[in-house]
Amino acid sequence: MLEFFQKVAQAAYSFQDIGDFFKKMLLEGDIRTYYEKAIGLIPDFYIYVLLAFSVLMAFFGKKLLGPQKFIAFLAVGFGAGEVYVAPLLVDILPSIPAWVSGLVVGLIAALLCKFLYWIAVALATGYSVYMVLYTGMIFELPVDASMKQIVAAVAALVLVVLVFIFLKFFERLGTAFLGGYLSTTLLMTVVDFSFITFWDISVTKWILVGVIALLGFIVQVATRSRKYY
Repeated sequence: MLEFFQKVAQAAYSFQDIGDFFKKMLLEGDIRTYYEKAIGLIPDFYIYVLLAFSVLMAFFGKKLLGPQKFIAFLAVGFGAGEVYVAPLLVDILPSIPAWVSGLVVGLIAALLCKFLYWIAVALATGYSVYMVLYTGMIFELPVDASMKQIVAAVAALVLVVLVFIFLKFFERLGTAFLGGYLSTTLLMTVVDFSFITFWDISVTKWILVGVIALLGFIVQVATRSRKYY
């Protein structure tokens, strides 16, 4: 445990490491099998259903955030329970299948999704800012090594506070971008954009992401609920 916190303090965990951690939970256990089985029950046009959902996320993501939190934490909790908790219970409860541990942890995580969501936002924001500043990913802090951790930690704390103050804004922006990215990714599996020869296909992708995300964010702001007192 001490080694873990030391690595965090040294920003030793990269975005790639964090991504691999979640991939292990969601792609190495039974949850992947269940997902593939569920997809197999959906007709061949399921990709259009996912595309429609992605567009809805881009344009109405903030209003749909509640169910998305529940499903996301159910999935992550299931993966964590199956991959990390189940092996710890093998000697105590050898007859209990791994998926049972996953289901129990997943349901607990889903029921606590609102509280866990706040923790996830704080950790994701704080560590991202801390790592970028501490490692000099964008620019080097004009301080000596002994002060770098303190400056990076204070900046991370300030950003976390600002994110929570303007949480609704960032939720609209985040869901608009995520919906735009997913929509574009799915759209490009259905439509061949190779006829656009002015630039690389990756440029086309990010232009589409930007356009959908911008339109989605504008719609979310325009249709936000207003309270008058």
